[in-house]
Amino acid sequence: MKKYLFFCIILFVSACKSSKDDVKDASFKGVITNKYNNYTTHGQWMFDVSSENDESSCLYAEAFPKSWEFAQIGDSIIKIKDSLKIEIKKKNGTSRIFYADFHY
Repeated sequence: MKKYLFFCIILFVSACKSSKDDVKDASFKGVITNKYNNYTTHGQWMFDVSSENDESSCLYAEAFPKSWEFAQIGDSIIKIKDSLKIEIKKKNGTSRIFYADFHY
């Protein structure tokens, strides 16, 4: 069981993209299903996103400063391919744009 769990953790971490090119390449429109501090990547913030086409994505939220402070589970999130920004929309209509910053 421990070997299986370890394999799943390694697979999950490798599926989460963190480089500038990978962040730029990502594209989705969906809902934040999880927001967490990923201790396997030295405590960096991550979002799990469920897209409209039922695909799950993992977003390296740490690349978008302060986005993790604004975002809540259930908020909508939009990331357009070739863009280094995300838009997070709340159910009450409030929205905010966050720009990537790779100087951390």
